[in-house]
Amino acid sequence: MRRKIIVSSIVFGIIAAAAVTATVVLTKDNETPPDAAATLGDNTNVLPQSVISRVSTFTPYYFANSVPPHNLQLDSDSITYSNGTLIIALVSPTNGSRVVITQQKLPEQLLESTIQGDENFTTPFGFATLSNVNDGRLTGSLATTDGTFILLNTNGAVESEKIKDVLRFLAPHSQ
Repeated sequence: MRRKIIVSSIVFGIIAAAAVTATVVLTKDNETPPDAAATLGDNTNVLPQSVISRVSTFTPYYFANSVPPHNLQLDSDSITYSNGTLIIALVSPTNGSRVVITQQKLPEQLLESTIQGDENFTTPFGFATLSNVNDGRLTGSLATTDGTFILLNTNGAVESEKIKDVLRFLAPHSQ
């Protein structure tokens, strides 16, 4: 229960306009996306090098081929790195729903066995969870095999399948 409170209270206040439009082929719930590492390509133009170059304690993650799923768009004004945390926001152009992604070094005391949600699943890069917070919002987390801890927070207007796909399609960002 403590994890849900921590995850849901991390980040909520990022507001700005969207910058990148994208479309992607989605997978069914029990399928894994194509090997994201093999299709990653050069996406250093998406996350600014001035921000990414400051990240030294973990591997930053973004989407293979620079494409967020479900036509979510990168809010380029939201990309920040401060106090060891990378923050990225995605927004839906159709309903204004937001997904805020925070990334940091995986704390040593946080093990896969201690990260549990309402729904637990694996991605190509690690163990993920999805949880409903008391006020109806969804949160997600991903503990990557290379030591990055990723949290997703929503504003309540994002369906669980979209959050799961965001977690499934994240891949290491090329630096």
